[in-house]
Amino acid sequence: MYLPPKFFGPKMKTHIKQELMKNLEGKSLGRMGYVICIIKVDEHHVNTGIIDYQTGCVTVNARYSAILLRPFKNEVIDARVTVVNELGFYTEAGPLTIFVSRHAMPPDLLEGT
Repeated sequence: MYLPPKFFGPKMKTHIKQELMKNLEGKSLGRMGYVICIIKVDEHHVNTGIIDYQTGCVTVNARYSAILLRPFKNEVIDARVTVVNELGFYTEAGPLTIFVSRHAMPPDLLEGT
C-alpha cells in the first residue's frame, strides 16, 4: 500500500485499514477470488515500510483477513435467475453472472417436457 506523508502519525494504522477496505472490497484478486469484505487488519503485521525518496510516500505491507468468493468448477451455488432464453439461462450470485446451457440441464427441467 502506498501511503502519503500527511497520514503519518498516531492514526496511521486506522488510515491503512480504511484504505484497504476502500481499495479492496468489491474487487477481484484474480485467482484468489472476489473480496466480499475485509474482516480485520492485523496491526502487529503492518511493517514500517520503505520510503520513496522522490515523493516522500511510504510503501507499507499489511496482513489482513478477508471473506472471499472463490467458486470452483461444479460447485453448487444459490443464485437468482435473471434471464431465460432458448439457449439456457443466466443467473447472478453476488458479483458473478453465470450462464447455464440447456445442454447442461437435466431433461426434466427443459421447457415443454
